[in-house]
Amino acid sequence: MAVRRRVDVLCVQKIKWKGQKAKEVDDTGFKLWYTGTTSNKNGVGILVNKSLRDGDVDIKRQGDRMILVKLVVGDLVLNVISVYVPQVGHNESTKREFWEGLEDLVMRVPIGDKLFIGGDLNGHVGTSNTGFERVHGGFGYGIRNQEGEDVMSFALAYDMESDVKEALRRMKGGKAMGPDGIPIEAWRRLGDIAILWPTNLFNLIFGSNKMP
Repeated sequence: MAVRRRVDVLCVQKIKWKGQKAKEVDDTGFKLWYTGTTSNKNGVGILVNKSLRDGDVDIKRQGDRMILVKLVVGDLVLNVISVYVPQVGHNESTKREFWEGLEDLVMRVPIGDKLFIGGDLNGHVGTSNTGFERVHGGFGYGIRNQEGEDVMSFALAYDMESDVKEALRRMKGGKAMGPDGIPIEAWRRLGDIAILWPTNLFNLIFGSNKMP
């Protein structure tokens, strides 16, 4: 399919192979990086065309439901994550563990890198995009379920985060972010924590349409 449709990077799920390995896909020019802990269950991978494999490649795997492949393509650094979200019927702790793991993986992506997430998200986002206009184009169908709500909430959180990262990057040294007087240099040294605090604040404001 990837060859026929001329796709250079393809996220795949339910591969049902055990182990954390990589293999060439015969007669296609693609290489598959994958992770799976139990035979015939779960498993995710990322297929990459040989034309994109000249740059450095870094792989991060977490369990059998998510994998990240980092590619250097010209001047761009691309981070591609393939995920398989726990479906309806899994307990809440399993779902929470998944989203926390994905959050950890996303937070490792440096400012300035490109990030793409593809996968089987196992959720219905529904027709309505109320409250999620920034990340939902309004082209879904049906009624959003809790799993779809989780997907939208995650997307919105990291849409806000990208704005915060860009704002911090653009701010000049010697300036403060606000009336607290904390200089931008101090915020930058805080790393991910400096991103998380204002991101959570903006999510709260956008979600409630009022200042806390």
